[in-house]
Amino acid sequence: MPVPHDVSRQQVGETKECPSCAEIIKIKARKCRYCGHVFSDEEIKQSIEEAERLTEAEAKKTYDVVNVSPLPSGTYYEYEHHSELDSLLLEYLYAKNLQSVWDIRTWFAETKGAAILRNVSKQEAESYASKFKSLLEVKVVESGTKDVVFLTEEMIENMRKKQEKKQAERLAEHEREKALKAQEKSCYVATSVYGDQCHGDVVTLRAFRDDYLSKTNLGRRFISWYYTNGSLLANRIAGNEIVKMAVKYVILIPLVFLVRKHLKHSDHL
Repeated sequence: MPVPHDVSRQQVGETKECPSCAEIIKIKARKCRYCGHVFSDEEIKQSIEEAERLTEAEAKKTYDVVNVSPLPSGTYYEYEHHSELDSLLLEYLYAKNLQSVWDIRTWFAETKGAAILRNVSKQEAESYASKFKSLLEVKVVESGTKDVVFLTEEMIENMRKKQEKKQAERLAEHEREKALKAQEKSCYVATSVYGDQCHGDVVTLRAFRDDYLSKTNLGRRFISWYYTNGSLLANRIAGNEIVKMAVKYVILIPLVFLVRKHLKHSDHL
């Protein structure tokens, strides 16, 4: 008794179904080896023509790789396998010259039905999908399948603009921090008078500002006012030697004396 044919091994264009016993046999077979059914020359010709049409239709089909189990929104960068998935998605982005648009990876990982790879052969789609393995559940679907979400040029442009805005904001914040740090190290008037920000008196005043004034509400208010107006005062003093000497001997030297006395007293407490 013949062994039943494994239908799972049927290939389009190479096999046909016997009309009598429904077994799968070779496309050019004249007689079914299972039931003995005999095919006419016309039947064989029709089978071959139909197989060729199916083969041609199959060759024209394209497929998409789709995300079927997205990560929860906002969790992509917290995902345990983020770096592995990121590297895999970058393969596609580099191929499309989109590697600089960070949010595309987040979009694909967190969007149900998102198709990152589209309109490719079944072999290419299956090869790409197999790389995901346990990282993310994806599937290969025929192009045109309902509920597949595609990344459009408009979406990419919006992501790019959003990214550029974030970069600009980060740069502005960085510049503000640099300016603040520069202010924190400056003592405008004293530096202008002594001509050296490392002068002992300037260092003393700066230490008093950092260790005492900055720790009280009134002191912080004075520092804020000084940072707003200090550079203007320093510029006016710098251009007038008489005013500079007056400020030095009438204000700064007595002030430094009192500050050092206060600091020395505090060290003995």
